[in-house]
This record gives sequence, structure tokens and C-alpha cells, in this order.
Amino acid sequence: MRAFFRKERPANDRAPMTAAARLARGQARLKWIIRVMSIWLVFTFGAAVWHVTHVETWRKDAEGNITSVTRIETRRGDIVDRNGVTLATSLRADSVSANPLRVLPRKVNPHTKPEATKEENAAMWHEVFSRPEVVKIRHEVAARIATIVGLPENEIRGRLDSESSFVYLARHLDEKTSKDLRVAQAKGLLPGVTIEPEFVRYYPNNALAGALVGRPTQTGSIEASFDYLLRGQQVELRTYKDSTSAVLHVDGAPEPGLYRGHSLVLTIDEKIQAVAEHHLEAAVQEFQAEFAVAAVMDVNTSEVLALAVAPGVNPNDSKNKPKYGWHNIAIENQYEPGSTFKVFTLASALEEKAVTLEEVIPTGAGFVVGNKLIKDDHPHGQVTGLQALQVSSNIAMAKMVFRMPKERFHDYLVKLGFGRRVDLGILGEGAGQLAQPGTWPRIQHANIAFGQGIAVTPLQMAAAYAALANGGTFRRPRIIRDELSPDRTHDRLFQVEAGRRVFSPETSRKMLLAMASVCEPRHGEGTLGGTGTQARVPNHRMGGKTGTAQQAAPGGGYSETHWISTFVGVVPIEKPRLVIVALVDTPKATYPGSTKVMRYGGLVAAPIAREIARFALPYLGVPPSPGAPYLDRNDPDKARREDEQRKVMADKAAEPLLGVVAARAAEPTDALRPGEVRVPDVRRLPMRVAREKLATAGLKLEARGSGVGATQGPPPGAVVRAGSLIHVTFRRLSEQADVPGQEVQAL
Repeated sequence: MRAFFRKERPANDRAPMTAAARLARGQARLKWIIRVMSIWLVFTFGAAVWHVTHVETWRKDAEGNITSVTRIETRRGDIVDRNGVTLATSLRADSVSANPLRVLPRKVNPHTKPEATKEENAAMWHEVFSRPEVVKIRHEVAARIATIVGLPENEIRGRLDSESSFVYLARHLDEKTSKDLRVAQAKGLLPGVTIEPEFVRYYPNNALAGALVGRPTQTGSIEASFDYLLRGQQVELRTYKDSTSAVLHVDGAPEPGLYRGHSLVLTIDEKIQAVAEHHLEAAVQEFQAEFAVAAVMDVNTSEVLALAVAPGVNPNDSKNKPKYGWHNIAIENQYEPGSTFKVFTLASALEEKAVTLEEVIPTGAGFVVGNKLIKDDHPHGQVTGLQALQVSSNIAMAKMVFRMPKERFHDYLVKLGFGRRVDLGILGEGAGQLAQPGTWPRIQHANIAFGQGIAVTPLQMAAAYAALANGGTFRRPRIIRDELSPDRTHDRLFQVEAGRRVFSPETSRKMLLAMASVCEPRHGEGTLGGTGTQARVPNHRMGGKTGTAQQAAPGGGYSETHWISTFVGVVPIEKPRLVIVALVDTPKATYPGSTKVMRYGGLVAAPIAREIARFALPYLGVPPSPGAPYLDRNDPDKARREDEQRKVMADKAAEPLLGVVAARAAEPTDALRPGEVRVPDVRRLPMRVAREKLATAGLKLEARGSGVGATQGPPPGAVVRAGSLIHVTFRRLSEQADVPGQEVQAL
């Protein structure tokens, strides 16, 4: 080292150094010291600069060795029906994952070098993984996990051989499997392995309301449409870890329940939904149909109590794709309503005073509009305004609609919610189709009157019928009743809307009377029976309208093989509570011994509404309708005979009283005693006029039927006590013979 700083003198040169020599040697040493210090300073400064510019790399490497960032999966909110029955929930199902780079013995703890290249690090890890003690522990871990979770060992070993720093070894484990893994982990037998808490979506009732509740990726479903409310918050937890990557919760872990998603309370009633789905499935099988849809709505609140489809959709079964895919055809599909749309034509005409229920409308054999001929499926020479709906006359409806300006008719339809979404908040909801009146040719104006040239959804029809049934006020349908916070408190309770008035209460009352006639059978010779008699419900009076509509063909026009059979019912008709829409697509079954397809809405769809109402009305506590007959569901003819026998027995029981009344009627006119009155003649009078005339005489009216008075008891001129009931049967003009000397008084 001395030779490095000074020049050595020769061995034989022992003369003492001069002052100049010593100065020169000191200067040389100083220069070398300065050189070394300069090199050291440059190196130190360069290293500092390099570390400063790469501080993030060093920090991440250091943090990666001692800390871990874990994303906690929070629980998704539940979906329940109006009574709290769970339709969708999340169950705890842990998953096991691993960092393959840390599945090592405790004494082996290599680290990736930031300054090394990717190839150099890979070579380093390959050398580590090739060590016998490392191979042994990795095989043991793979075998232990495979035994517990029930998967092939080769599959687990293949995942552990990955060069990634994170792999899933198994997901959605049951409680016992998760517990066994945690026991093994606590014993230190699973280095580098992490058990992560997760949740799996579960639908306790399988296919019940499956299309409506759906999956988080399914259009037309609650899960997808309200995902922003149902999903929980993303929570990241930064923790420390030991040399085996085991997580150490030094400061504790946050409570996942505080970050869970909101729960939704639907307006759906699980029991009514189940009954609707059952009868839809039965109808699809019986009539060999493509699919069927039913909607049940509360008239007073516009809450959807059931929205069912068949074939059903099971959200738990993700492997088998449903027949119509992961969609909700009850919300996304739209169709031409056919004759069920005629109620809105008649209601609009009544509101505009363009027709009355008693007016006689000639129909003949056809009605020519432009170059088209409109015909009735079952022709009648003439019908009243009420009978036009009862027998579903296309001709009468076309003539009614021509009495109104197109713009006025269009306004009524828009106010009833047609041509736009009902705004349930569900993704993929259909809006239907309603063209602007300025584009309607004359034939389309007529076609819309009986349900062609317009497209609707089942919920649009239910909401519009509810407007007719509740007194003329349209309310937007509701499917969400309440939103619950993670702590299960009421976060947002959805109130019933006030709605907007479309029709007057008087028009609503007349429409209920007309819809009731659709479900009434013939009462005798010369009377007409409605098309919806198969919808009659025991102990309650049903009203509604049937429809049998051809589907539009792809190339234009209408198909001769594809039909939509529908029925929309309102029950009970005297105080409506429910609107029931039943729709069956393309029934193919034929009549016994015939090739004719059973496609009429009154035959195919009306029984579905009947069976839903049979359950729902008693279940909801709706009292029986006054005077409604008891009907036998399996034998309508037997039920009709029993009803007639009941009437005969009632008449026989009244014969003694009628005899006394007749005898009193023969007494002199001046033989009235105090508190007695003579019965006036109310035959051939409208119901309102008859009621007023009897009230003037101090008597009360008990009416049956509709139209004008046909028979009355006690008879005219009889002497009865004041306040007595006078039984009057009302019939339409076309159903009774003329009574000489009587003229019909106008309403």
C-alpha cells in the first residue's frame, strides 16, 4: 500500500530524504486521497439519485414482503316478497387461493430482485422450485388441499406450478370444507394458502319468480336492474403478513355487514305468484303452446302481485339455458292485444258521448273501410253498445271509433300509458307501439279500435284496465315496495301515486257493467251470451274481455298459424280488487276429433284467470259478491243446473207471499191502510228511472240484470208496506218482447 502512495527508493539508497522530496511525497498522497474521495462521492451520489428515482419500486418491494392488500367481498342485499318471503339471498361460500411463489418451507424465503431481468428472476425461481425440500412441500400441500376439497391432486398441483402470484385453488366451498381448511391452515400445513370469505347468490324457491328476480346479468330482471342498490361496497383491507403469507389482522378487520348491499321488498306475493305459474304451466302443456304470461295487479294501488311466465326460469341452474334465453318475456315482449283492446274503444266513445250502452248499432255481414272488409267472427244483425263488447263485434267498434276524432282517441290511449314504458325501472322493458294519429290511414284508425296495428305489454294492459276499474284514474304500476338499508331499516318506502284521471266515474261504472256482461251466459231464448263465460269464479262476479289475435307475419300481413289468446279480467266486478291478465302464445292443441285449433281467448286464457282468482280472492280476504252463484269448476253444466234449481226453490218459497200480495192487489183502491202503498209499474224503465219512481212511492229497488225493466214482483198495483223491496229483472231491448202500451224512457 505504501508503494501505491509514494515512490520507493532503491534498497541501496539509504540517504535521508530532503525537504523537497518529503513535500513532493505529501502532495502525491493528497492527490490520491482526493481521487478516492471523489470516486466515492460520485458513486454515493449516483446511488442516492438512483434510489430516489426508483423509490416506488423499492417501496412496493418492501411493502410486498410484509403487507397484504385484501379486498373484502361484502354481502349482496336480499330480495323478498311483500310478506318478507326470501326470493334471493347470498350464502357464505369461502374460496381457497394461493400465492405459488410462497408455497415453500419456512427456511426457504427467496425474493424477487428488482434490478434483475425477468429472465433472471424466472431462472432464480426455477432453481428454488427444483430443490427437493421445495418439491416435497408443494406436493404435500397439493395433496392435502385436494383431499379436503375433493378435487384431483394433479389439478391442484398444476395451479400451484403457475408463475403467477395469485391463483384460485377452489371456490364456493361448503361450511365443513372451509372449516377443515382453516384447521389445516392453523396448524401451519398450508404455507402460502389463503382462505377468502365469499358469497354465492342463492334462490331458495328455484324457478318461482325466476324470470322476474333473475340473475345479475339477465335483462328484464330485478337483480340486473337494481344492481346498484343490491351490490355492496368494495372494501380494501391492508394487513401485515408473516413469512408464509399468513394474514395478520393487527388492527382488527372491518365489519362486512356495515358495507353490505341494500335489500329490496317487492310488491309480488309469493303465493299468488306460485299459483299463477302453476296454472300457466298447465295451460302450456294442455294447449301445446309456446309460452304463457300472467300478470296480477291490485286495482287500488297498481301494485303488481304476480308476474309469471311459463316455461319458467331457474336462476340457480346456470348450466342449462332456458328455452327463451336469460330474458323476461313478460316485460320485454310486446304483442297486438286484439279484442281485449275494445274496452278502451268503448270507454273512449262513452266518455265522448259518441255512443250509449243501449244504442242499437247495425252490424250486418260486414263493414267496408277503403278496400278492406271488416267482419265479425260471430255475426249478428245488430247489437247494442253493451252487446258490442259482450259478443266482441269488430264492426260495431270500428263504427264507434269513427265517431271520434283520431286525435281525441289517441289522447285517451296515451293517458292510459300506451306507446311508452310503464317505467318499472327494469332494464329491457318494452314500450309497445302506438303511431301518431296523423300517420293513421282510415283502415288503421278502424284496426286500432279492435286491437290491431298497436303493440302493448301485459303490464300496460293491466294498468289500463285498472284505470277503468278504479273509477277512471291511471296509476303507474309498481314492482318495488320498499328499500331496506344494511341495518334492515326502511330506507325508502314507495307510496301509492295519486295518478291522473282519464275517465269519469260514470264511464267507469258503465264499463264495469259492460265487462260483467262478457262473462255472463245466455239467460234464455233470444238473449246473447258473453265470450268469457269460462272465466266465471265461484262466489264472485268476474268481468273482463277475451281476445284472439293473429300475430304479425315476418313478411307482412298476419299469420294463419300463430295466434295470441288472451283474457283480461276484473274481479269482483261490483267493487274491483284485482286485474288479471292471462296470455297464451300459439296454442296448437285441436278440438277432440277435429283438426281445428283451440285458440280462442275465452277457451284458452280465461280459465287461467279464473283459477288465479279462485285462490287470490279468498286469500286476500275479499268478501263474496252479492248474488254471485256457486260454480263447479269441473262441470259448468252441472253448476248451471244447480244455479237454476236454486232460483226455482227461491221462487217457490216466495209463492205464498206473492199470493197474499196478489189478493191484496185485488182489493178496492181505496182500501189502503196506514203505512201501505201501491206498487207502481216500472217495466220498460231504465234502472235509474225505476229506482227514482219506487223511491217516490216509498219503496226500495232490488235489481237483477241490466237494461230496462222486464218483470217485477210484487206486480204493478199490488199493495205492500212502505219500505218494502220490489224485485225487478232488467234485460236488454234485444232480449225481451215488446210490452204493449209501454215506451222506453231515455236515460
